Amino acid sequence: MGLNEDWSFDEHLQQLNPSIGIHAYDHTISRALFRKRLISALLKLPVGRSTFSYIRERIRVLRAYEGFFRPPVAHYEQRVFNRIETARDARLEDIFARIDSNKVLLKIDIEGAEYRIIGDILRFSDRIVGMVMEFHDTEPLRPVFLEAVRKLQRRFAIVHLHGNNHGSLGYDGLPESLEITFVPLSAVYETEKRTMLPLPGVDSPNKPGKPDYILRFAGAISGKSSTRPAASHQGPA
Repeated sequence: MGLNEDWSFDEHLQQLNPSIGIHAYDHTISRALFRKRLISALLKLPVGRSTFSYIRERIRVLRAYEGFFRPPVAHYEQRVFNRIETARDARLEDIFARIDSNKVLLKIDIEGAEYRIIGDILRFSDRIVGMVMEFHDTEPLRPVFLEAVRKLQRRFAIVHLHGNNHGSLGYDGLPESLEITFVPLSAVYETEKRTMLPLPGVDSPNKPGKPDYILRFAGAISGKSSTRPAASHQGPA
């Protein structure tokens, strides 16, 4: 849910499991749009408003899109939302109706609309084996953000956090765009809690060339995972 011009996560999943079915949702892009951008770049080149490097990038994106989005990979040009306002909207019940599986992994980056679908996620939680979700505006929407996470923790455990360094930091050092990985509570077993993130070899900065945000926690807690956060954020180094 949410693509823009980067579907590397989905490509990696397919490499790990070539038979996996992938349904992508993004109403802001399409094959027609990528072709239009390429044609526009070509037309602007003679008047100096485009460059060969930009044209090569437009060709790369178009070819990558056409090469990846073909069966069993589908791109639905729809907005993920909690209700139908236009013909291009899709609710979670519509999305799950298209899926013939009870082992669903959700990747959610829908620019603030994630808060609208928390209740729907819980409705389908018995079919979800994991979620990677980016929460936006965690400072101005702090009460909304905390309520959303606490609701999800009724069914899911947080197993990883990563701050998106494209965004800024809140007043207390918490990244305003925070990527959280969830798994069902039933899938969590005893493990030692981590006291610092990101993890070398696992995490990488969203914005290359800019240092990743460092998350430090109050202390390590051993034993069973709790449905509540096991540590408090202390801000960046």
